[in-house]
Amino acid sequence: MTGSVHDLRLLLEAACNSDPTLRSDNAVRELVGILAQFDAMSIDDFFARLMGRKEEAVKPKLRPPVEVDEIVSRLKSALPSDDAFHRVMDGLAHKKSVTKPLLTRVFYALFDRSEGVPKRATRSELLRLIEDERNILVRNDKMGQLLGRRIVSAE
Repeated sequence: MTGSVHDLRLLLEAACNSDPTLRSDNAVRELVGILAQFDAMSIDDFFARLMGRKEEAVKPKLRPPVEVDEIVSRLKSALPSDDAFHRVMDGLAHKKSVTKPLLTRVFYALFDRSEGVPKRATRSELLRLIEDERNILVRNDKMGQLLGRRIVSAE
């Protein structure tokens, strides 16, 4: 495109003056006012600037990836202690980067399982499932200590 934003603004103003509907439209009048700020700019530069800003606004903020191994390691070290385990789980519950697929992988890795997660489980249900499975492990471990033998969960 050739021409300046000034030329574009004049065309838009002329259209507004000839059409009563456009003339009464506040959004169009606001657009004319905004374009006036860029009168000296070429149309090409103006659109390039608009597109650059749009792309920046659309780009999601990149978060560092949360590694399954890191989460599993933190959870395993906290397994024996209720308080420590709940602190780690609360941290996971409040992190938006901890997604349903990530929690599913954490469950499988933490409990060395290949199944047991419902396909339609919500994020909060997955967090609860991890807590429940941990409680079973702790209960079995305590029971095994009392009985003097190892209790194995049935999958």
